Amino acid sequence: MRRMWSVLGAGLIAGAVVTSLLSCNVIQGDRELLVEDLQYVVHSPHWSADGSKIYYILGKDNSSPYSIGPVLAHDLENNTQTQITEEEISHLRGAPTKDIAVTAKGWWFWVWDIETWTKVDSCQPCEEGITNWHRIGRIHFSYESENAFYYIYWGEPDSLFLHRINLEDYTDEEVLAVKGNRLVFAPGPGDTLFAINDTIYNLNSGDKTPIGITPRALHWNPAVPTELLVCTGEDKDLFLFNLEEEEAYRINTNASWGYDVYDAKFSSDGNKIVYITIDYDDAAVYTQMWLFDLSN
Repeated sequence: MRRMWSVLGAGLIAGAVVTSLLSCNVIQGDRELLVEDLQYVVHSPHWSADGSKIYYILGKDNSSPYSIGPVLAHDLENNTQTQITEEEISHLRGAPTKDIAVTAKGWWFWVWDIETWTKVDSCQPCEEGITNWHRIGRIHFSYESENAFYYIYWGEPDSLFLHRINLEDYTDEEVLAVKGNRLVFAPGPGDTLFAINDTIYNLNSGDKTPIGITPRALHWNPAVPTELLVCTGEDKDLFLFNLEEEEAYRINTNASWGYDVYDAKFSSDGNKIVYITIDYDDAAVYTQMWLFDLSN
């Protein structure tokens, strides 16, 4: 995969807090506006397994960036939108290699076929997960397989517990316990690398690599396992963290003034990124869904 780089001063030192955007190398690319809705909010984008569509939620309450709504599909070839579900959900988390998604409701995890929105599986978290149900963060499928997904919950005092559910035998295994109270994570390559908040944990070696940026969302590149998208959710920032170099590069999203960048996701070939921009005013939030092409 070819990257277009420009250099603005020195590179970011791994582990340091980002204090100036001009201290980072910048990744350039082409962007395209896919969806803009001034009445509702667009969020939770997810690539279809074949890369031809992007699923997303159209939230009905524009006072919140993550309001519940139906799932829609944006066809990238025809530039058209189709409503997939009548049911309204709050978050959409899909598998990397199959068009299924997992949702959470009523102390249960539900697995759905996205195109038909039919239930294909269900299971419950462990006892501690049920007890701490209101403290469970977002759910993410394994980087490697559609047969497993991860959830994380916050337990006192300031501890995070990462669990893996295997859909083949419905076992629930605690994978990692770390200090913290922010429920941001992304399962990575080999099911042994996990980005949790501002640190990457290697279960094989026991190494911990600081990202140096406080994230609101994280996503590993399916095609390049050493690359991690880091979305700060503020100041129009989107970063690519290279694990081999232990260095972060700013992605030039060219977001308009006042827009924050959220929900960034790599395509399966690693050449494109979908992301959401959000603009806040006193009474409402305004959202757009963009496609960023790294391959040109």
